[in-house]
Amino acid sequence: MKSPLAESQRDALIEAMLPDVPFDGWSRAALRAAARRIGVPAAEALALFPDGPADFAACFSRWADRRMLDRLELVADTIRRAVKRHAALPDAANPISQFFRVKERA
Repeated sequence: MKSPLAESQRDALIEAMLPDVPFDGWSRAALRAAARRIGVPAAEALALFPDGPADFAACFSRWADRRMLDRLELVADTIRRAVKRHAALPDAANPISQFFRVKERA
C-alpha cells in the first residue's frame, strides 16, 4: 500500500521541481534543488524516487492528471449549476431551451 504521506511529499517535490525542469530536466539535481527549497532532506527526497527520472515523470503524470480532474470537476459543477438555474426559468426566458428550439426548427 502506498503511503499517503509519501504521496503528498512526492507531489510537493514535483511541484517544487517544476521551475527547474526546463533548465535541468527531470534530474536528480532538480530534485535536490526542489528538496532544499521546501526543506526536505536530499536523502529523503531521493529515497521517495528510487528509479530517479522515470519516477519523476510517472509522478508528474499522476500529479497533472489529478489536477486536471479537479479542474474538470469544478467546470462540471459550474455547468450543473448553470443548467439548474436555466431549467428553473420559464421557457420564454430560458436561453438553453431557446437554443434547442431554434436548432429543432432548422
